[in-house]
Amino acid sequence: MKFNWGHGIALFILAFVGFIIFMVAKAFQTSTDLTAENYYSQELAYGERIDAISNAAKLKQPMTLSMEDDQVVLELPADLMEQKGIQGEIHFYRPDNAELDYKQRLNPKPALQYIPHSKLISGNYSVRVLVKGENKTFYFEQNLTFTNK
Repeated sequence: MKFNWGHGIALFILAFVGFIIFMVAKAFQTSTDLTAENYYSQELAYGERIDAISNAAKLKQPMTLSMEDDQVVLELPADLMEQKGIQGEIHFYRPDNAELDYKQRLNPKPALQYIPHSKLISGNYSVRVLVKGENKTFYFEQNLTFTNK
């Protein structure tokens, strides 16, 4: 039996169909985490976030995020700590896996907030800090690459 054009076309079509089936199977196995569960309401409140970013930029000293030996340290500026009724949240957002996100409420008094490394898994995080004072909201965001030792 000779290999001719008909055999070549049939072989090509079979290979193409096999490739398509393989790609569909891989697509069904891919995790599709949303950026946020309530993205629509967050989009509606985006103007408030812009104001909070602007308020954070007007602080005399910026919020700073650093890594020490066994913890992540968030330092809140003194002029922010002078606000009354401070409350807020630190959100370690993991873009590739929502199950690895970590949230922690801010303590109202100390300017230094400590997050132990044991709460985080190695990888890239977007650290989002939202602080509400008596009449203003402040928002700070920084990317952090964390590696467990």
